[in-house]
Amino acid sequence: MSKLVAKAKTFWSDAVERGLIITNPMRGIKNGSDVNRARMEFISRETIEKVIAKAADPEWKALIALARYGGLRVPSEPLALRWADIDFEAGRMIVTSPKTSQHKDKGQRVVPLFPGAGAPPEDVVRAGGGKR
Repeated sequence: MSKLVAKAKTFWSDAVERGLIITNPMRGIKNGSDVNRARMEFISRETIEKVIAKAADPEWKALIALARYGGLRVPSEPLALRWADIDFEAGRMIVTSPKTSQHKDKGQRVVPLFPGAGAPPEDVVRAGGGKR
């Protein structure tokens, strides 16, 4: 419902800017939230490790690990990753987010690397993931 309210607000704002109406009837109405708490569920490390073990290839293993352990949005954020973004010595990576890039200082975030989470980088490179 919040997306519908946001679209309606945009529609009426445009009508005001074009001089079709004097005031926006949606002004002051909050969008609300799209969060459905009934669908939220914690996925244990044991469960996700079983999923990773069953994944078809090293790239899928890495995608699953990045989503679960790094909190990356799939597919956009992992596909934007470059080897230069990963600092193994500092134990972190810079994640570029197309979703938040339009906001000032919100296009990137630092994400810690978690030891033992997912496929080793060498597997991904051999599978072709390091070519991007």
